Amino acid sequence: MKTTNKTFEEVDRRLSENLLSATLDQLNNALHAYPVLARYKSRLEDIGQRYGYMRAYALQGLPDPGLGANMASLTDELYAIRDEMEREALSADASTLYYNSVRFLRSSETDSLSRLTDEYRRTVHRLSMAALAENAAQAQAELQLRAETLEVRLFNRVWTLHPLSAADSDLLSDLLSDLSISTEAKALIVSAITMGGLEWADHRRLWLLMDLYSAESTPKPVVARALIGLLMLLSAPNRRPLSRATLARLEALRDRPTWSRDVRMAAMLFVRSRDTERLTRKFDEELMPEMMKMRPEIERLRNNPVSPDELELNPEWAEALSNSGLSDRLRELQELQEEGGDVMMATFRGLKSFPFFNDMPNWFRMFQPGHSHLKGIGSATLGSLIELLATAPGLCDSDKYSIALSLSQMPEAQKQMVASQLKMQADAMRMASADHTAEGSLADLSTAYVRSIYRFFKLFRRKGEFTDPFTGGIELLGIVQLSQEFGDPEFLELIAEFYFSKGYWDDALTVYGILSTLIDPPATLYQKLGFCHQSLGNIELALGYYIKADQLEPGNTWTLSRLGRCYQRLGMWSSSVEAYKQLERQRPDDLSVALALGVAMLEQERYDEALNYLHKVEFYSPGSEKAIRALARCTLAKGDYDNCTRYTLSLLTSASARAEDYMLAGNMALVTGHPDEAVGHYVDAIKIGSISRSDFLKQLRDAYRRLQVPSDCTPALLSIVADTALQRASSPDA
Repeated sequence: MKTTNKTFEEVDRRLSENLLSATLDQLNNALHAYPVLARYKSRLEDIGQRYGYMRAYALQGLPDPGLGANMASLTDELYAIRDEMEREALSADASTLYYNSVRFLRSSETDSLSRLTDEYRRTVHRLSMAALAENAAQAQAELQLRAETLEVRLFNRVWTLHPLSAADSDLLSDLLSDLSISTEAKALIVSAITMGGLEWADHRRLWLLMDLYSAESTPKPVVARALIGLLMLLSAPNRRPLSRATLARLEALRDRPTWSRDVRMAAMLFVRSRDTERLTRKFDEELMPEMMKMRPEIERLRNNPVSPDELELNPEWAEALSNSGLSDRLRELQELQEEGGDVMMATFRGLKSFPFFNDMPNWFRMFQPGHSHLKGIGSATLGSLIELLATAPGLCDSDKYSIALSLSQMPEAQKQMVASQLKMQADAMRMASADHTAEGSLADLSTAYVRSIYRFFKLFRRKGEFTDPFTGGIELLGIVQLSQEFGDPEFLELIAEFYFSKGYWDDALTVYGILSTLIDPPATLYQKLGFCHQSLGNIELALGYYIKADQLEPGNTWTLSRLGRCYQRLGMWSSSVEAYKQLERQRPDDLSVALALGVAMLEQERYDEALNYLHKVEFYSPGSEKAIRALARCTLAKGDYDNCTRYTLSLLTSASARAEDYMLAGNMALVTGHPDEAVGHYVDAIKIGSISRSDFLKQLRDAYRRLQVPSDCTPALLSIVADTALQRASSPDA
């Protein structure tokens, strides 16, 4: 577990080194540092005594077949007591929602798990009989509200209870298998089990989730939540080495024919969630600005009303959309949504300010049209619309609540329009889906649940108090215990390609690295490994992979181009020329290859050959700044000052003049005997490029060594020029 407490950091180090005596010493130090932990003294003494006996027996060299199991058991105990002790220390005064809830529940005898489960069962039973009451509607409303309140209290109790005892686990198991308890309530409790496990590792939470996932009687929405919760806990930052009992249960899950498929499905959901932030940013930075630009046009068209049929066919709308580029953006977002991208996050994040979302448990509720927050807030149209929302495809429960709560503020006409669209979409999805059931497929339910969890960690008003598992991505591939589930090269390639296509180079590298150990890597795999490293700035590593790709598939133009660029970046100009020469033979008319060869030969001081290539680029692509810049450098090096002046002037009068262009102009002035003019150009270069003193001096001295400097431009004069340029560049009046 990641901790900022120095005492427990030391405990973690000793545990990771399997030094149990040192671990016990550090935990005993914690007893002295935190008086509130005094009650753990006897447990530590008991563990110490048992370890002492075991160690003494082992050191006698006597056979002990159970030594490994006993050591593992003691280590598990130490991990558990270590977490309990740090949690207890934090519970004293930490101000987060979690520890506020811990302190409140400790002071409330009525909120014990056994009392809450008993009271909830009684309330549910009474609710089922409410229709027989004298005032059935009122009785049902009161009992419904009572049940919802108890669900919140149950959630908070299960979330903050640590560690779960065997009795606690049995209570929850009975409640979750009770046929009289609704699927919605069970789903909420499963989320509480998961959220508690994300706070503090607890093997019994893992066991509960495993049992729920594998039980045939578990409703499918609960199966989805148990699966997602289990995988999140296995990959959580606070995870602990799995006990032998937990490993045995995990191994038993592998006997289920759907296990591997379900794990891979969930893994892809976590992979796609990695892209949600990028999609949201795309919405903010690309789509919204385009929509704002169109606002005047929309207003103009709106002020010239037409009938609905005419509106759909109105060519002015189509033309406005086409000219703005908005239709392309919308089409792209639609395609991303069809690929599984969460494009709804950007749409609904602004609808999480309702009081409903102030209570943490409500972020994890399944959508219930009969929830008390949704009753009595509108017309019959609104009621039917909320019912439609329950079966609307493509929306997570959190977003459904957002829509339902905001609909009450809509005009009646808009409500009817939304209702019509939802019905059409739901009907179309039902017809298109071969796996449609009343509950939905496990993949659809899991997708919706992951999105609801994602919204909680990103949008909850107190989100800063939680460790966000989505920051950096929920990575399952690195979990040793799941390596069998991810041993399929085709599946790994699917994940890698997703990361690669979205520009997540580190993630792609990880997956491609695993893939390369499972198959005989083709040239394309080495190409992608090289490209990932190159994109991250690891040029030497990229070069190594490109060389391997070239060895497997000699003459590949893409590989040769990348080889040439890497050699350039590393200053290996001779190798760069060789790579680009091979590329030139295949693409003789490619001006980018000619330019690269010209620059490489310039760096090798092969000026005449460089000029041949650079003039070719200049002739076929007039105005190419890259070619002009290289020509200016080359003519200056050859002493062709007339042409150098022409090229330099072209660069300086360009709107995109760079610091290196002013350095070049300064060098030109210096070698032609105009030191004061050189100073002026150097000052501009320093300011434009924010060049440091050391970098400027290095560039100037390198140029002095390479160029044909006249005899009267002595080292002493060079020092004066450098000193004056730096002084003027640093002056605020310069």
